[in-house]
Amino acid sequence: MKLDNNNGVIVPFCSALNTLFIIGIIVLNKYWDTLPNLLFFLYMFLMITNGVILIIYAAKNNQK
Repeated sequence: MKLDNNNGVIVPFCSALNTLFIIGIIVLNKYWDTLPNLLFFLYMFLMITNGVILIIYAAKNNQK
């Protein structure tokens, strides 16, 4: 399987970022009730966007 330069950087970075998001959810679990709604929605938006990037790159690699 041939990897281009973007996959060599983006996939490990997004995977590590997803891991940090999951750790953040575990750590901030007791603070979710007191966090402002904007911060919560921003956190979820960034997490979902990161997941979508990983799905797109996986689909792109599957087509090759």
